[in-house]
Amino acid sequence: MVPVDWQTLPTPFIPKNNLAALTPLLPEKYSPFSAETGRGNQGAYLAGVSERLGRYVLSTQPDTWGQDFLRLAQGSGDDDGALRNLDDAISQTIQEDVALSQTERQAQIQARRGQGKFRTNVEAIETGCRISGITDPRHLTASHIKPWRVCETGTERIDGHNGFLLCPNIDHLFDRGYISFSDEGTILVATQMDRVQLALLGCQEGQKVNGPPFTTQQKAYLAYHRDNVFLPG
Repeated sequence: MVPVDWQTLPTPFIPKNNLAALTPLLPEKYSPFSAETGRGNQGAYLAGVSERLGRYVLSTQPDTWGQDFLRLAQGSGDDDGALRNLDDAISQTIQEDVALSQTERQAQIQARRGQGKFRTNVEAIETGCRISGITDPRHLTASHIKPWRVCETGTERIDGHNGFLLCPNIDHLFDRGYISFSDEGTILVATQMDRVQLALLGCQEGQKVNGPPFTTQQKAYLAYHRDNVFLPG
């Protein structure tokens, strides 16, 4: 589910009038329009637009509009209303699943907010925040590596290996995809994350995480996080 907000360009943008500048910015596959004709590619659906391509299009618009649009786009990723609605729908589906016992339903639904059986399972593996080193459970969140909403089974939702204990500021960065971890335990940082703000939040790019090496199962979930949650460069 991807929230979409359409904005009309104040100045019409005609690709075929900008082909010389646009051609080097187009993706090799699934381009939104043809580099030869400038016409829309009818064979592509929801084609990706790189940051460089997007910024070029915005550069053809009035300055204040482009700046306002960027501010809106950069902030829209943290508007989780649509995701909350999706989580609510999944919770309702679990609640109505007659194949599950009441205990199983409760465990999966509680796992959505890092509580119940899921938190207990995470605490059996993790002893403190991987970044801050905080160990007092009152200040830690049980955070899913592979998000609760995309877990394919109830087992994944409550699997202790599918989680870390993180303090709230690190949980926010990890949950939103601003950071991830390599299998070797190095912090990876999204290109759009301001490094000054990152440091204020208690992170440094390339920093090594605290605690023991990741388990084999954690590495499998981290691969999903890096591919699907971590924000692209």
